[in-house]
Amino acid sequence: MNSHLYLVGLRGVGKTTIGQQLAARFGVDFVDVDREIQARDGRTIAQIFSESGEAEFRELEAGTIDRIARLSPTVVALGGGACERQENRDCLKRSGKVVWLTASVDRLWQRISDDPQSTSQRPALSERDGLSELIWLEQRRRANYAACADFTWDTSLRTPAESVIAIATWWENADN
Repeated sequence: MNSHLYLVGLRGVGKTTIGQQLAARFGVDFVDVDREIQARDGRTIAQIFSESGEAEFRELEAGTIDRIARLSPTVVALGGGACERQENRDCLKRSGKVVWLTASVDRLWQRISDDPQSTSQRPALSERDGLSELIWLEQRRRANYAACADFTWDTSLRTPAESVIAIATWWENADN
């Protein structure tokens, strides 16, 4: 790998799981931006939102993305809202290739509901609840994901292993 491989998409789409497997396949480091922020800040994302607000979290996120972009080629899983900022989208395009992982909102809701960490560590981003918030987020973020995506892959009915093979095949044939 001679540039970063960024994975973007809504929560529950498989960015971390697939990213870890891609990094192992390519023999490079893996970074989950949300986990990196939590490790450096000492608080969960839900705590950062609650105590400091979303604007502060987005500043931490932008700084983390910028710092990671300066590292050796890495597979990077970004938080669901990272592509909402133009400066983040520009940084991703400048420093690597972007894979937009998608899935149906019903499948995402099922995955999120089955993951106890999802609700305890990640904040609600609207007054909506559950599935309605997920639908709202997908509509709100779709254009930003599309704007920075070099490749789009639907994980709805695919295993992480199948997704890794498809993304690795694309990557190996892409102009990196």
